Amino acid sequence: MLHPRASAALKRSTSSSLCDLPPHLSFYNRQPQRHPRKRRPPDDIAPETPPSELMDEQDEPLPPSKRSRRDVKTRIEKNKTLDFFVIKKTLKQFSRKEAEAIEWDDCLKAVNQAIAEAYLLANFYVLRQLEVSRPVCKIDHVFYQTCLSCVTSKTRMQRSIRQQYDDCVLEQARKEASKRWSGTGLVGNMQDIAVVIPEFSETGFQKWSKKKDVDLENAGYEFMKLRGDRPLVKTEYLNQGWFPAAAKQMATNANNAIIRNFAKRLRSFVMDVFQLTKKETHVTLDGVFAETFEGADSEMVNPVAIDPIIIGLRGQISRTSKNKISWDARDLLPIFYQFLIQIERSNEENKHKEGYREQRTFSLLPTKKGFEATHCKINSTGLRVLLLRSPRVNRELAVQFNGETWTLGASIRADNKSNWTAMADLWWRRLFFVDKIEKAETRSFHREITTDGYAVSVLMSRPTRGEKQKKKETEGEVLDPSKSDVLGPTLSKTPRGRMGDYDVIWGIDPGRTDFITAANQHGKTVRFRSTAYRSASSFYRSNRRSNREIDKVPRIRQLLRATPTKKTASLPTLIEHIEFALEHLGDLLTFFLRPIFRRLKFRRLALKTSQLDRSCDELAGKPGMRTIIGFGDSGTAGSGMIKSLQLDQPRC
Repeated sequence: MLHPRASAALKRSTSSSLCDLPPHLSFYNRQPQRHPRKRRPPDDIAPETPPSELMDEQDEPLPPSKRSRRDVKTRIEKNKTLDFFVIKKTLKQFSRKEAEAIEWDDCLKAVNQAIAEAYLLANFYVLRQLEVSRPVCKIDHVFYQTCLSCVTSKTRMQRSIRQQYDDCVLEQARKEASKRWSGTGLVGNMQDIAVVIPEFSETGFQKWSKKKDVDLENAGYEFMKLRGDRPLVKTEYLNQGWFPAAAKQMATNANNAIIRNFAKRLRSFVMDVFQLTKKETHVTLDGVFAETFEGADSEMVNPVAIDPIIIGLRGQISRTSKNKISWDARDLLPIFYQFLIQIERSNEENKHKEGYREQRTFSLLPTKKGFEATHCKINSTGLRVLLLRSPRVNRELAVQFNGETWTLGASIRADNKSNWTAMADLWWRRLFFVDKIEKAETRSFHREITTDGYAVSVLMSRPTRGEKQKKKETEGEVLDPSKSDVLGPTLSKTPRGRMGDYDVIWGIDPGRTDFITAANQHGKTVRFRSTAYRSASSFYRSNRRSNREIDKVPRIRQLLRATPTKKTASLPTLIEHIEFALEHLGDLLTFFLRPIFRRLKFRRLALKTSQLDRSCDELAGKPGMRTIIGFGDSGTAGSGMIKSLQLDQPRC
């Protein structure tokens, strides 16, 4: 905002008149009311020059900052010697009486609504970019942090990109005028210094645009226009602690959804478009994923038909300098867009054919699952925000810090942020039963929880059992396939060399209708059926109870049935879902934040975990039996997609 003193100077300036201002800056014409007073005459004013810091085309990049966070380095080094795990409890069991007044539901609803809208904005932005064949920015936590800011900040999205640029130029001009006034030794009055606003420069605008993702800002501006007069969710203080943690989780979900599903969706695309058999599709995918391709195996398929398909697909997928597939989400999104278009086209063309089964569509980037409460991560900064948004918590609660008594009200004040990090552990213990779950020198609380308002996962740490080392492949160095970091000593290349060291060797692989299928070296096979697993985990009973609760409120059932799809490659269809969500998302979240739904969800998790523990105990055998369990292909030791579990310590 322009300084009041600069307003008068802007009005009297001879080199730049007010008529040159953009229309949305006309409010700067107002002259503030002042009491008449005698002013000293200003000294000679330095020559007026246009803002150079923003507009100069030859400016050099700033040197890297020399400041370093010593506390961050210390924490990173300390974490190298720790293992982390979580303890799951109900929030009521974990909280003391003093924490009962914390506004959990208020914060969780605000964060869940912001996350849901940010997910929709991310998909809206990606579809806009891919429809016009424009590049997509990097899909990381910064991207999702920007999306969260766009859907929760009204002032940020009230102005178009050009208006933001004009405001930036005006602010820079004001700074230049302030510098010139400072150069005169602060003689005279700052309002007598002329503020020079240069003419619009396309070069300057393009340079400014590079520092700011203009396409994402434009998407946020259009998204805000879709909102209309609908109110924004109240997210005061939540950009500290809560949103950064949510943005990191959203980025992780996005990259996992794209990278892990790429091969499966590429396979469906090849079979549907080129009408290949499963065998031909397998050869095609091998050729696409290979670093080099010299032709398909003539003994398995017809190279004349398959080679052009492989070459065409290899040309559409981005690759690194080493000719490997670029496993970057933004590089894979364009071909995902082609997958989705083909699925929708195929469904539309064949929907009237008898016996045709529709292919499942998907969203380009993941979205929030339904309208249930998402588990939110809360660290020490998030705890302070939670207390700031909970006025009913007693502000007279006190802890002892550095020999002084600090009340809760004094601890969470804005001017005490520097001390809060040091005293946060005291408040965790004052408000929650941290001491009950800690054990001396065995496990300690790591000042972070994840909760949906009913269940809570408490992050704990313990000393690591061994030094953590990362494998690094260097040129000329070949990893020994017989060496295993999991089992310790060097293994024989044949499985017979290790059989005598264990009583039972199990191999586990999930089946199509089985939760777990396991076989050992003696030929014994054990099957845990999915139907029995789901029944014992109370999935069916929980779903019936949820449906009964929904049927009690006909409006909620009607809204759920009328929800437009968000899994589409069509921008107008996605806009329909966005408008629906902006209108009804708050009501649906309020309904599904009722304790009954979160209680059922936690019960399913507890029963599911107990069934998994029962299966593990059955495979591990009697106490004292030495058992090793391999997941997946156990033919390779020490490398490849292998997960090994060693239970060689006698159980007592």
